[in-house]
Amino acid sequence: MWIALTVAALATDLHDARYLIESYRAAEATPWIEARMSEAPDDPTLVSLWLVALSQDGSRPHSLLPGLVDRWAQAHPSLRAQIARAQARLVATRTASLVTTSIMPLREPGPWCDDTLGVLEDLPEGDLAAQIEALALRREVSAACKRDVTADEAALAALRSRPDAPSSERLRTGDPGLTNEDLPLVEDILTNDPWSIPVVTALFHDDHPDPAEEAARAALLAWATPAAEGDRAWQVSLAMNVLGSLGDMGRRHQVSLRLQELDPENLRNNWNLSFSPHERAEPTHIIDPAARLKALRHAPRPEGDWERSELHNGRIDALTALGRSRAALAALDRWWRISPNYDANFTFAETAMEQGRRLRAAEAALDDTVEAALDPYLWPGEPGFSAARDGWAAYAAQALELRARLHAQRGAPRSAADDLQLALAIGGASPARQTQLGLVYDSLRWRDQARLTLAVGLAGEISDGDLRARGTEALRVLMADVWSPDGAEGYIAAAAQALAAEQPKAAEPPPPAPDLTLVVDGVERPLSSFEGPVILDLWATWCGPCRQSLPHLDTLARRWGDAVTVLAVSVDDDPEDASRYTSGQGTPAFQWAWAGYGAMEAFGVHGIPAYFVLDAEHRVVGKVRGAGPGGRTLEEAVKAGLGI
Repeated sequence: MWIALTVAALATDLHDARYLIESYRAAEATPWIEARMSEAPDDPTLVSLWLVALSQDGSRPHSLLPGLVDRWAQAHPSLRAQIARAQARLVATRTASLVTTSIMPLREPGPWCDDTLGVLEDLPEGDLAAQIEALALRREVSAACKRDVTADEAALAALRSRPDAPSSERLRTGDPGLTNEDLPLVEDILTNDPWSIPVVTALFHDDHPDPAEEAARAALLAWATPAAEGDRAWQVSLAMNVLGSLGDMGRRHQVSLRLQELDPENLRNNWNLSFSPHERAEPTHIIDPAARLKALRHAPRPEGDWERSELHNGRIDALTALGRSRAALAALDRWWRISPNYDANFTFAETAMEQGRRLRAAEAALDDTVEAALDPYLWPGEPGFSAARDGWAAYAAQALELRARLHAQRGAPRSAADDLQLALAIGGASPARQTQLGLVYDSLRWRDQARLTLAVGLAGEISDGDLRARGTEALRVLMADVWSPDGAEGYIAAAAQALAAEQPKAAEPPPPAPDLTLVVDGVERPLSSFEGPVILDLWATWCGPCRQSLPHLDTLARRWGDAVTVLAVSVDDDPEDASRYTSGQGTPAFQWAWAGYGAMEAFGVHGIPAYFVLDAEHRVVGKVRGAGPGGRTLEEAVKAGLGI
């Protein structure tokens, strides 16, 4: 089989190396790339691929990678600009990488903006493709950093429209969609640049394809059919993706089975094929919590860390759903000690604080989290590492904020104030964080600091209704000692007015959700007929991560109760596939529905699971991609968007 070859023979060309990186095995691609670089040290394509591989290579100490990249750049001066641009690309596209400054998604403009834009100020000479790439990158970074992009967009359009531009870039010009003039470009991509096929499929209009699009679809299918039957795993993988983009999920599933035969070590593919939809589910996939807990008791002990973590997640979710809070907390305590990570530590600490139990262990978990996040934040790193510090700062501030709440709960307000002040210093002054600090100041009887800090915090948006109520009441009591014509409300309004003068233009209101036609219990029903807030989970029977996440969705639905309607909307082509699967899943706390692939198009997503949080007016106030079992992102999106 393909994977049985030695690592040296595993990557025989750039296609194989890129495939290994795409399937989460950069450590296997890196040696081959470095061997090629020793023969062709000035090849910019190899250098770019090397940086991508290094950024995902978990076999090397991350702290050594910046120095390694810097030494290579010094040894090859002609590539210094290429290396800098490649680093900037990974920062701007939010790739997890200590080599290139980013280990966390970049959510807000920060010091990384000037660093990255400075690298991209001068465009490369001679190479048109490199110029287009650098200019597109500069536009993306400028947009993320809230800078004007008008000039870059005009220059980029001019470069892409040149006849000698790469076909994938020329397709990005003009109006959306495909024309007959674009078909030779599609053929060129299929022949010479198959990794750019997503550029073609992004132009499809699935509802009403015109003749040019039909011809492009036929060309893609003609390319994918023999590629899916070949012996090169990278071609089979691309063919599988093409069939998915064409909406042929049945054939896509068959090709993914073939890819598993060729390359059983492809974790990305195996995750989707964790079990067949019509076979007995794995214990962690069982939605009914009592049945899941029983199955997990008899499950064999897993060998790997990932499998053990999944087992703990499934058990904790089931115990929580059954209302066995003490047992769930004990399982969480074991989880963070066995497999320490941010999700485990945060979840255990929050649950311990809610129950008022195991608070000393929760403090130990948060101590570990704060130390782990502050170490790389305080490490000076190499020039251009501001984005890494931005990412670590976000994690450190979150851990400090949670630890401050724990200190306050345990009667240590001075320690809480210290943590919140540090969180404000490194993570920014969010309204919730300011309000929490104001309450701590109030408990310390630092009245002047408490009044000002509470007013500033309450002048902003706080999704936590309980925190806002406590802060408002505390400020009313504090204002009784101070004369003010309008009391606490006037003090907050004055703070809001002062802050508004310093704030940028208000954000656009959230967009309305598309009014899908759903099939619920065999009856068609528009999404708009559901009253109040709604949470949508787009899933499919052929999607392993989707099935894996459904038990956790059931746990969350039980927690939220009647405050929100939770819909698990199948996007399977055939509603019978969804019915066969759901018929054996008991009665979960959420509702089953079917909408077909059109639901993904309506919401503008190309991958699932995908979650959408709709407020009472059915506006999209939250969106999460790929929230798996034990993940906190869906809960955070619901709390931020709905305050529950």
